[in-house]
Amino acid sequence: MSFWERIGFVKKKNYKLTPEELGDCLFAAACNTVSKDLENPTLNFLASTRATGNKNIFDIELLIVKMYAAMNVVLGHINSERIATRTLDSMNKTFVNHISNNFKTEDKHFLRQCLTERYKEYTEARKEKRGPNELWPLSQYILKNLLGKETLDEDTQDIQGIMALSIYYTGEVRFFNDFLKNIQIQS
Repeated sequence: MSFWERIGFVKKKNYKLTPEELGDCLFAAACNTVSKDLENPTLNFLASTRATGNKNIFDIELLIVKMYAAMNVVLGHINSERIATRTLDSMNKTFVNHISNNFKTEDKHFLRQCLTERYKEYTEARKEKRGPNELWPLSQYILKNLLGKETLDEDTQDIQGIMALSIYYTGEVRFFNDFLKNIQIQS
C-alpha cells in the first residue's frame, strides 16, 4: 500500500502545501497510522505492549514517537529553518489542540511541556552510544514511555521489544521521507 493510500488519499505527486498545512498533514498522517499500526497483525508487539499498560498513555506516547520521526525527517529535508519551524510548530499545535479536547483547558500547557520533554529525551537518547545499534537507547526510552514508566527499569530491558521498536522507528522515518517526497512547500 502506498503512503497516500495509507493515509486515505489517492496517490498523487507534488501536493502544494503551506508549512502550516504540511504540519497539519503530518499530524493527521501520524494519527491515522497509529490506529492502523495497532490493528496490523505484523506489528503485534505494539498491541501486546499496549495491553500491559494504560491504553490512553500508550496511544499518546506512540503518537509522539511518530511525530518525533516526522520532526527529524522535516529537519533533514527542509533547508529553510523558518519553514521547518513553521511546519513543526503547526504539527505540534495541532497535536496539543487535538489531544486537549479530551482534557481541561489548562492541560494544554501540560501537553506542550510533555511533547517538548519527549522530544528532548529522545534527542538525548539518540546521542547515547550503547547497545548493538544506534537506535537502541532511543528504542529503550520509547519502550519506557509506552509502558508509562518513569525510569528505565527491568521492564524496559526487553530485548525483543527494543529491537522491534528500532525497526518500527526506522519504518516511520521511511514513511515520512516518502511523505515529503510528494510535497512541494509554498512559503
